[in-house]
Amino acid sequence: MNKTTLLKVWINPKSKSKIELDPQQLRDSVSSGHDNDWNWNVWDITVSLNDGDTEGETKITRYHGGGSDTVFWKLIK
Repeated sequence: MNKTTLLKVWINPKSKSKIELDPQQLRDSVSSGHDNDWNWNVWDITVSLNDGDTEGETKITRYHGGGSDTVFWKLIK
């Protein structure tokens, strides 16, 4: 049986969303047209969770070669 990992994710505190740890859900909740590798972000968060972290951040890229935004996340127990 797969255990679902639920997170709160946000770029700014007023935009918090509750999601399952999934590339499409992450993209839908925090992207405003980012050209980004969402699978990498899920992997990055998973590594942190496996290390015992219950909150953290990951970077998403606006476009190839462009700046990035920080996505904050917190595990929902």
